[in-house]
Amino acid sequence: MKELPAAFIEEMQELFDTAGMTAEWPAFLQSLQGEPQSGLRANTLKIEFDSLRDLIAEASKTAVESIKCVSWTNDGLYCPSDFQPGLFPGYYAGLYYIQEPSAMLPAHVLAAQPHERILDLCAAPGGKSARIAADLKHTGLLWSNEISKKRVRALQRNIELTGSPQTIISAESPQTLAGYLPGYFDAIITDVPCSGSGMFRKDSQTVKSWLSHPPHTYANLQYSILCDAWTMLKPGGRLVYSTCSFSLIENEQVIERFISSHPDGSLTEIARTEGLSPGIPVAAGLDKTVRIWPHRTQGEGHYCALLTKGEQSSSDLASYRQETVDEKAWQAFDSFCQQTLSSSGQEKIEQLMKHGHPRNERNHLHILPECPDAVKQVNKVKTGLFLGQIQPAGHQLRFNPSAALLLCLTQGDLLRTVAVEPDSDLLRRCLRGETLSVPDDCWNPDWQSGDRVAIVMRFAGGQFPVSWSRVASPRLLKNDYPKGWVLS
Repeated sequence: MKELPAAFIEEMQELFDTAGMTAEWPAFLQSLQGEPQSGLRANTLKIEFDSLRDLIAEASKTAVESIKCVSWTNDGLYCPSDFQPGLFPGYYAGLYYIQEPSAMLPAHVLAAQPHERILDLCAAPGGKSARIAADLKHTGLLWSNEISKKRVRALQRNIELTGSPQTIISAESPQTLAGYLPGYFDAIITDVPCSGSGMFRKDSQTVKSWLSHPPHTYANLQYSILCDAWTMLKPGGRLVYSTCSFSLIENEQVIERFISSHPDGSLTEIARTEGLSPGIPVAAGLDKTVRIWPHRTQGEGHYCALLTKGEQSSSDLASYRQETVDEKAWQAFDSFCQQTLSSSGQEKIEQLMKHGHPRNERNHLHILPECPDAVKQVNKVKTGLFLGQIQPAGHQLRFNPSAALLLCLTQGDLLRTVAVEPDSDLLRRCLRGETLSVPDDCWNPDWQSGDRVAIVMRFAGGQFPVSWSRVASPRLLKNDYPKGWVLS
């Protein structure tokens, strides 16, 4: 039986009495002793939700009708109990993101639209950003920020797995970022640091963390982050505030404090779907916010508020200015594209170049999306689509492509591929970073030493890129799967 802090019990009993939920108190306590829920969110940039659900049913030997959809989003499902999504090959092709179901709510509420500029202010490990990227559909700008340099690497990998080419990742404090980007974003999501009581049954470590950093230690930080986010929001824009805490101090009281001090802010009611309960009305309008209670539905504890900024004048930031382009470096990249990509793949790159900005940073080639010139001032981890690296090769330059480039392509964009089954030994060796022996029926005798070949996985009626490789000798490929991603 999980032991809960006495101070938490006391706080929650008072909350339940305040909310008129006293009769539900035993059911709530019992729910915290239950099993946590796990879920998957389909990456709709690569696969339709219904197709993913069918495949998970097949892989887990579960009837598709018994795989329940998450009611407060349109792209999430609950994992079958005996299914291990982190070991299923579809994960490594970026077809889905593993996410606790309640955590799917904030990005769904934000409802990013194509061509918008979106900021995910506290973005790691990347679930919210992955959903936003899918909603943007390869347009607009997704700016994901994570102050923790330790956590930002997981964020980068998860973004690259989505295949999104228009994401910038920074590692700055919200206050610093607000100084560079006032009034710039159409929508912002702030899933703020919190005491984490909503995760008690999912992660026992959160109980220890709660004891050392209880709710009142976070409230001022949460309010400060919300104010910094508001500075960066355009007039008429929308902002989602969320936590995985049950506490009034971190939820409704933060929103009440913010609204009372920001006359240009108003609450927009979040549509009620199955499993969503109204916020606790400790002040007028707070019932427009929502909570997820684990004793009422299948999900961990979560709180979410949607704010809209009033129409006022705002500053206009200068757009990113084109840097000097190293022609020889880009000629090497162009040569790679002609030798490795099909006509559709080359057209895709041309369109990205047309609508973005080519950038060479210490022989690392990128295509930046449309963004403000202030991007030069911030601590960047990722600037748009990282294409790959330029290296000297004798008197010439050679381009080595990145995993991020491959993951934003489709099988039809590539000239040379080896297609493998999800359960094949060849795919397992690929994901372990091993040299690959290719069967005769997958080998093309016209391939030459040094040619780039993509390993693609047959899945859901399609073929999804997983890793670059290079021809080392007949039927032997040198695997370029990223070293930091390999399976042990």
